[in-house]
Amino acid sequence: MQDPVTLRSDVLPKAMDGGDMCLLTKYEAPGGQFTEDEWKDYDLWAAQRMVDLLLATFPGYPWHSVHDSKQGYAKVSIPILLGVNWGIILHLPITPGAVIAAGGEVLERYSLSRERMNIAQFLDARQKHSKLVSRRRPIPG
Repeated sequence: MQDPVTLRSDVLPKAMDGGDMCLLTKYEAPGGQFTEDEWKDYDLWAAQRMVDLLLATFPGYPWHSVHDSKQGYAKVSIPILLGVNWGIILHLPITPGAVIAAGGEVLERYSLSRERMNIAQFLDARQKHSKLVSRRRPIPG
């Protein structure tokens, strides 16, 4: 497996409780016997649409999404809380409602607002529950 390559970097001004947010678009090529990824463009587009929908529905949170047509799944997460390997897995095909439900489930597990992100509430959840701080911490809920 290869390391992800950053394809694009954007700044969303005033996105996180008044602060700016940097959005990265990354691509990780499939490993093993796969040399060409015919789904690359579609997967990047679908993952970006997932983040756009999550930001419109639950503004300010640092959402992460993966869309992998070859393996038949999509993933929604907030890596600062869930760590890099955890997230809500959705089996393809997905609907906007399924993406919103997955985002809502992440927020519910950490008792976070479904309205615009409250930075104090988010930092408290990170301090108490973040898998990045300790991989042994259980995910709430």
